[in-house]
Amino acid sequence: METMKKSSLKEQQFLINPSIYNQEEEEKEMNTKKQHNKNQRQKQEKPEMDAKQAEDNLYDLMCSDLPLYQDKIKRDKLLYKEEFGKFLKVFIPKFNEFLEMPSNTYKNIKEVFVFLAHLSHIYPTELSFLPIQLKQLLEHSHSIINPEIRIAIIESFNLLRKKNLIQPIE
Repeated sequence: METMKKSSLKEQQFLINPSIYNQEEEEKEMNTKKQHNKNQRQKQEKPEMDAKQAEDNLYDLMCSDLPLYQDKIKRDKLLYKEEFGKFLKVFIPKFNEFLEMPSNTYKNIKEVFVFLAHLSHIYPTELSFLPIQLKQLLEHSHSIINPEIRIAIIESFNLLRKKNLIQPIE
């Protein structure tokens, strides 16, 4: 009997104010849409984190065996151009961080400087920033750079000079 009263009450409400049912349905739809949007945002944020993590993994993987990659790139530069581009895409922000705070030591940065100097004649346009940035780094921050990193920068200059990519400084 009570269920009949409730249903008849709802029916009466519907007859009196039809928007009551529409509001309930709209609220359900809105909640469903909000949940869907929340799930979509989570899915979008996760791939970005995964992409960042994948880039860092690529950087760490290449840094773990730079001489091997150097040899592979020298043998077939076209085949490894895309992978090298990805490596640079990850390295450049790390390099910019180093330029901002050269007193800090960054993982594998000295090996990467020498690696890039070795490959600078293979990818001259992609690595055109290297001599200029390293020179400015030494001129402005030579006293606070870690001595090992400073030696790696000098080695990089020697390699660049041997490949005639920079002129001797008078």
